[in-house]
Amino acid sequence: MKKNLKGLVGYLAPQNYEINLQKELQFKKIKIEKQHGRIFIAESHQDEKVKVYWQQNIWHDLFELKIDSIKQCASQLKQYTNWWYHYSPILRLRYKLIQEHLPHIKTEEFKFPIQSTMNSLGGFTLLEKNLVLCSPQTNSKFANGEIHFQEDKVNPPNRAYLKLWEVFTVINKYPQKNEFVIELGSSPGGWTWVIQQFGSKILSCDKSLLDPKLLKYDKLQFIQQDAFKLVPDKFKEEIDWLLSDLICYPTKLLQYIRIWISSGKVNKIVCTIKFQGDIDFEIIEEFASIPNSQIFHLTYNKNELTFVWQKNNQK
Repeated sequence: MKKNLKGLVGYLAPQNYEINLQKELQFKKIKIEKQHGRIFIAESHQDEKVKVYWQQNIWHDLFELKIDSIKQCASQLKQYTNWWYHYSPILRLRYKLIQEHLPHIKTEEFKFPIQSTMNSLGGFTLLEKNLVLCSPQTNSKFANGEIHFQEDKVNPPNRAYLKLWEVFTVINKYPQKNEFVIELGSSPGGWTWVIQQFGSKILSCDKSLLDPKLLKYDKLQFIQQDAFKLVPDKFKEEIDWLLSDLICYPTKLLQYIRIWISSGKVNKIVCTIKFQGDIDFEIIEEFASIPNSQIFHLTYNKNELTFVWQKNNQK
């Protein structure tokens, strides 16, 4: 038996950051009807411009199904879409058995860049043994909105490269050969290592040195200084990408990013908004108010969000 949950949305929190999502929903006065593990079932906001950022995936068109058996559950789910993946805070063996009766969803680690074409996934979770919460349409093509890559444990100087792999995958845009990339806060060089693979020209800036093996790249110029002293007026050429994984307060980052955007010299910006302690939701809204921008929580983000801006919403 099906029960539609009109006016409700499911927000799946990033692992270990449920409290951030809960506080964001409260900040935006979005009423939480129920919490089930990392899923917050909440009222959908009447204003479509109100976005929720501390989520890993959003479940739409929610409904509940009462089921009598594992096979019946799988059969009913396939009436809505073939492509489902579970979120399993309880009864994990039961989820596994249901999933085995559904078409296979890749959950293994992906090789970057991801080449396969994938379908958007539905999501389901067991509220009780015989009661299923379902969403035939979620925001992601990846299981629970999480992208996991096959890691290179030899060449990159740190694991920060995984964030850049993920953001390029999410926006489906990549640096091109001989494009000009400025990278701020680059040491020890995880992001620099990624950009080198694309054959782009890099200006890398940090107070600390890069890993020496990265300096062999002939299209790399490294400047050892405070990254905030690097300003658009110093550049005559077009800047294809401005990348920042700087450790700094969000207010300072926002002021700095606005300088680059208003200069008209940069085409794309990717930066990490890092938080210490309590989250400043008002500053997140200031970032979000910048036209042609996106904000999301990546699988490889921790207590931080990723901001992306593209000039004139480039395709």
